[in-house]
Amino acid sequence: MFEYAAEKATAAKRMGSVEEVSASVLYYLSPAGSYVTGDTMHVDGGWHLMGPLLDVPPHENNHPYGTSKL
Repeated sequence: MFEYAAEKATAAKRMGSVEEVSASVLYYLSPAGSYVTGDTMHVDGGWHLMGPLLDVPPHENNHPYGTSKL
């Protein structure tokens, strides 16, 4: 069931293989990745491009917690 949901939620329309995910880790650990610092590599098949998984209510309807004393 998780695989089906992940296939629908990713731009790649499939789960990543162990080899694909581990290749990104090996890149960071290799000399090729030695100059990369403070970066985030999305190894998610495009999941982060598909938008939020839950509906996010408009922000103007959400008031901050508590009230300001200023």
